[in-house]
Amino acid sequence: HGPDICPNTLKDIFVSALSDDNWKEAGHRPSTSLRQDALAYVRRDPACDKLLEPILFYKGYAAVVCHRVAYHKWHHDLQQHKRKSYVALWLQSQASAAFGVDIHPAATIGCGFMMDHATGIVVGETATIGDGCTILHGVTLGGTGKEKGRDRHPKVGKDVLIGAGTQVLGNIMVGDGAKIGAGSVVLRSVPHGTTAVGVPARVVGWAREKRPGSSVDMRLLDVVTAVGGGVGGGSETPINEISTEQEERESKTVSTESLTSLTLSSSTEHVAKTTEEDEDSDDQQAKDKHIHRDKLEHENDDVNEKEVAFTVNANVDTANETTDKFYLCRMKALEVMKYKRIKEAVDDGLPSMMFQQTLMYPLPKT
Repeated sequence: HGPDICPNTLKDIFVSALSDDNWKEAGHRPSTSLRQDALAYVRRDPACDKLLEPILFYKGYAAVVCHRVAYHKWHHDLQQHKRKSYVALWLQSQASAAFGVDIHPAATIGCGFMMDHATGIVVGETATIGDGCTILHGVTLGGTGKEKGRDRHPKVGKDVLIGAGTQVLGNIMVGDGAKIGAGSVVLRSVPHGTTAVGVPARVVGWAREKRPGSSVDMRLLDVVTAVGGGVGGGSETPINEISTEQEERESKTVSTESLTSLTLSSSTEHVAKTTEEDEDSDDQQAKDKHIHRDKLEHENDDVNEKEVAFTVNANVDTANETTDKFYLCRMKALEVMKYKRIKEAVDDGLPSMMFQQTLMYPLPKT
């Protein structure tokens, strides 16, 4: 199976695009951008020791080279022929299949751009990326909506750092010098120089460094904690207050040994005092509970005897004519007694065995 396009033709396309100084992407000539891209790997990637390594072996750099050429062909055909460039789309397709990086030819990318590991990166048609940015694997600069020609993708500023697996969706702004933590989902604009993390992403502080895209602080250690504001599902108010609690704590440090001994002694005294108080409280509660239960039992017995006696006597007075009516009244009285004892058992939370025993108590004599 032969190649889809003539190698010599493909070579001419690359040479003409990279040597054309009249076409610029993000204000830079293609040759200048590719030179700065290669230097970015050497400066930021600890695994890269020589300039030749990204040029020969890094698929992130190879994908950027293909994009620079595709960008040139895309805009050249739009200006000259007022149509899309199938060559640019073919280059995008081949780069996506070979390197796992899908960058639309119309997307604009500045110089000094590094895609670390690069696998799974997606950049939409109307997206823009500023100079000096670093993007890790699995990042999506995606759009929302399906209207053709609509500006629907993110606009990333200069010197921005975007962590692995981050999803930036919609026509939003990521300000210059911003940092976005790994795995975040950014749905609203991120102010300049701030750090955003989470799902949805929220601003958690300010970046200490001036160029986060070059320092690649993926652990977010160089972040000053901020109070207020938020991004993605929260308020869009900029953060104006910076916490100084850490500096105050550092100025009032206490030695570890004295703090430990003080904590142990205070903890021992607190445990002993708490134990004594708990024992006294338990004894008193048990006594109160016992007295209260005895009182309720006596009151219930008195009430039940009076109610049953009253019911039986009243029924006997009205049933003197026949013995059958008398026994009928006795049965009704028994049902009343059983009902009251069942209700008491349920209210007291008695177990089923004790509940059955309450039905076996004899009626008081009338």
